[in-house]
Amino acid sequence: MGTGNRLRTKDAARYVGVSPRSLASRGWRLKHGLPTIRIGRALVFDSEALDRWLAKHAERRVRGIEE
Repeated sequence: MGTGNRLRTKDAARYVGVSPRSLASRGWRLKHGLPTIRIGRALVFDSEALDRWLAKHAERRVRGIEE
């Protein structure tokens, strides 16, 4: 993971534009390849890793290769 800001689930969900419930779902995160850090029971997301994930998924949409 990068050295960006660490975001909790609610803030990370707002950052990537999905519901906190979707982001908290392990199945959704695995399906979409979302980078996650787990600290005990808490999920933490690195903002730089989320930026890379968003850029990768934006490229897929532009090229019409949506998953």
